[in-house]
Amino acid sequence: MCAAIRRITPRFESDIMYHNNDINNIEIGYRHFDILHRFENEVSKSPSDQGFYTSKGRFVDRKEATVIAMAAGQIKNTYYGSKSHMKAYKDGELLVGTLSREDKQNYYVDFGRASGILPKKDIIPGEELEMGSQVKVYVVKIQEAQKGGPVILLSRTHYGFVKRLLEREIPELTEGIVILYSVAREAGIRSKIAVYSEDEKIDAVGACIGEKGIRINNISKELNGEKIDVVKYDKDLVTFIKNALSPAKEVEVYILDPKDSQAVAVAEGENLSLAIGKKGQNVKLAAKLTKCRIDVKTPSQIQEEGINIYKYYEA
Repeated sequence: MCAAIRRITPRFESDIMYHNNDINNIEIGYRHFDILHRFENEVSKSPSDQGFYTSKGRFVDRKEATVIAMAAGQIKNTYYGSKSHMKAYKDGELLVGTLSREDKQNYYVDFGRASGILPKKDIIPGEELEMGSQVKVYVVKIQEAQKGGPVILLSRTHYGFVKRLLEREIPELTEGIVILYSVAREAGIRSKIAVYSEDEKIDAVGACIGEKGIRINNISKELNGEKIDVVKYDKDLVTFIKNALSPAKEVEVYILDPKDSQAVAVAEGENLSLAIGKKGQNVKLAAKLTKCRIDVKTPSQIQEEGINIYKYYEA
């Protein structure tokens, strides 16, 4: 049967040979789905028991044509069936699947009725994943592939992965008691999250950390030991930036340009080092968290650069 398809449609040959000449393998012909579909239509319209001529004048034996039509129908049902299954999955959600296989660039995660691709560049630095184990992943995007049905693209480094883990671990977030304002992340190293509550009696930061740090520690374990700073969001940008620069304390913040979201933080001694962080990590994450460009300087640098901080406001 497979030889029949090769004689009629030589363009399929590489695909068919790759799949070990198994015509029942539903993957064959995906790349040429439109051609197979036309064959299916021609076979169904043909009144002859002996066969028919194609639009290019090639005679197709009835038995051979029937094989192609059956393959086309099978592929069509599977193709549209896979698209229907994909409606159960959405961008930005957290899924739990099983690591089924891997190649040089990707891991492949099985979800039962569908599978996804987890690029190795999108796993947390330093973590080791074992085949057959369950893994939590974040759906970055569901997109159409050139060959086959829709593809689920996954990540464990996306900042959205932290958001979904927080919602899974902290019921106050899903209940709306605590609100997650923003997340900034450097995967495998540190994340900062800003939270608040519209109820002044609620300790939003404490709710996320949990008793003895149990909630935030559970999330950190899932992130391969990644540190997580939980800070309080404040509508006042100066206060918010101060909170975001923690663990630094005694930091003065001045908004240089409100429209351009530009600020300068003034600190010295140990607080200067803490505000900047290792390789500038702390101030970079604080900038992402507050959506504000932040420069950290010493009082002497402010004076040397002639920055008149008195014309700006500070909390």
